[in-house]
Amino acid sequence: MKILALPRDPNPYQRLLYGELARHGADVRYVGDLTPSRTLNLLALPLELAACRARGWRVLHVHWVFGFQLPGAGRLPIMRRVAQAWFVAVLWVAARLGLKIVWTAHNVLPHERVFHDDVAARRALVRASDLVVLHSAQTRDALAGIGAPPRRSAVVPPGPFAAAVDAGALPAPGSGAGRRRLLFFGKVIAYKGVEELLAAVERVPGVELTVAGECTDPALRARLGELAGDRVALRLEHI
Repeated sequence: MKILALPRDPNPYQRLLYGELARHGADVRYVGDLTPSRTLNLLALPLELAACRARGWRVLHVHWVFGFQLPGAGRLPIMRRVAQAWFVAVLWVAARLGLKIVWTAHNVLPHERVFHDDVAARRALVRASDLVVLHSAQTRDALAGIGAPPRRSAVVPPGPFAAAVDAGALPAPGSGAGRRRLLFFGKVIAYKGVEELLAAVERVPGVELTVAGECTDPALRARLGELAGDRVALRLEHI
């Protein structure tokens, strides 16, 4: 099987998934990143899909839609409408080319706004998808709740990113003599509530926190720096 993946993301999920698929004989290629320019890549995407289809690629596997966000969308609301129209057009082109569209529903809706109407865009994606991969049955219900019930779906819980750890070999939380040590690990994005976590740590004595993960939002980095007390260590970088 020849699979086109969209978009490319450093999330370990894709690397582990496609590595396993490759061991089972699948070919995987990322699309939408021909050039350093996101806008140019979006404009070229239909032609890229057509060229790949002509060479025998059969499946378009969609993960997230953040790559369809256009520059200036925060200042010019019409850019979100343009992005949404182009997104729907790309789905239409993919279907007309004979590509089978698979969407993995990592989230019911984007955590951060992408289109003028993210719900309508999600409905369009589900309608275009020949298969929707869900991480839980509850996601199917949530999609139905926004008017986007998949016509065909499969529940595939995400696997562990590392080998299992023997819990019996770990010390019980709070069993040591020092402070309890907490860890936030992963991309630091506003919707994850890291600011609220720092505020909570400030109110709880005997606890220290490490926040480890990349933060690309300068304003959020500044706010976290102001909130972090002497019991909070910030490592706002890719780990």
